Amino acid sequence: MKFAIITTSQHDEWLEALGKAYKYDFYHCPSYHALSIQDSSQEAVLIVCTEGPYTIAIPLILRPINEVEGLEEFSFRDATSVYGCVGPVASHEYIPESLITEFHGILYNFLKESNVVCAFSRLHPLLAQKQLLAGLGDIVYMGETVSVDLTLPVNEQWSGYRNNHQQGINRLRRMGVSCIHNNSDEYIDEFITIYLENMDRVNADDSYYFGENYFKGLIAADDLDIHLFSCIYEGEVVSSVIFGLCCDIVQAHLGGAKGKFVRHSPMKLIFDEARIWANGIGAHFFHLGGGLGAKEDSIFHFKAGFSGNRHDFYVWRLIVDRYVYDMLCKKKGQWNRENEQEPITKTFFPDYRCPTSPARQSSSQYNKFVLEGHGPKERGGCSV
Repeated sequence: MKFAIITTSQHDEWLEALGKAYKYDFYHCPSYHALSIQDSSQEAVLIVCTEGPYTIAIPLILRPINEVEGLEEFSFRDATSVYGCVGPVASHEYIPESLITEFHGILYNFLKESNVVCAFSRLHPLLAQKQLLAGLGDIVYMGETVSVDLTLPVNEQWSGYRNNHQQGINRLRRMGVSCIHNNSDEYIDEFITIYLENMDRVNADDSYYFGENYFKGLIAADDLDIHLFSCIYEGEVVSSVIFGLCCDIVQAHLGGAKGKFVRHSPMKLIFDEARIWANGIGAHFFHLGGGLGAKEDSIFHFKAGFSGNRHDFYVWRLIVDRYVYDMLCKKKGQWNRENEQEPITKTFFPDYRCPTSPARQSSSQYNKFVLEGHGPKERGGCSV
């Protein structure tokens, strides 16, 4: 089996490897990974294994562990995935078991030789990925995501909406709210304003505050087919959502509404207009994602009002060096006690990266962090 490590600087090679996959999402693309790297200490790679007509590839971000408070003395790294639905891709929906075993060995050896202590990835609910990683580390069920089946007749898709969603969309149209599909800088600037207002309103962690270059980079990237939908009311943009198009998947990415208009739920209209557009371009899946932390919360309930179509959402966790992992967790625990900090949850992976809050306040702080079993940037299983 041939083995290659491709970085984001090898843009064309990365895209060529993805092009061999039977299906992938925009989250797998090189530009998205380049935009997602927070600083030069992190490295995004695509690990590619090929034998004959078969190819398996997985993108990962390698991070230095010495960026964690209390662990500055250690030169190890860990691996994670970008925000969104990622995981491995393959040239065929089913790969021979013998080749999967070879892939496991190559991936494990690469991580070990790269001084990586553990690895984590969110898997894509619409892709057959579990078979590619089963037996290497753990695959953990997190919850469900929602999609609209665009292969159904359009009227059946609408009939699958919850009654209050149908009523809310019709009410917005009667109010004169319009929805536009426009990626100009004007509307990107409006989107950024709305998004940041939303983050302020929910007291989001600093890691949610993507910079202007991130959002404008999404629109400008030649390998990302990004689409911005905005609701306009009386000449004012009151809500915006970014969608990605890749293969036959339209994926809701990030979005929000102005506080003064939240009670009208304008994203109902955006999702409906984006669904109509997705039908027109021949997409098969309109993936809305799940709730915060992949839980069945109010966000999941909102999305579930568009369809009864559900997908299982999993994450992959691998400890490459158990001795070092346990040592890092112990060191971080000691640092927390010395600094009167407590981890906000016991289910975080890796444990030593778990966000903390002042001791005896962790339970009240929990809802300030949006967890998907990994970290504060990974919100709710590829949800807006």
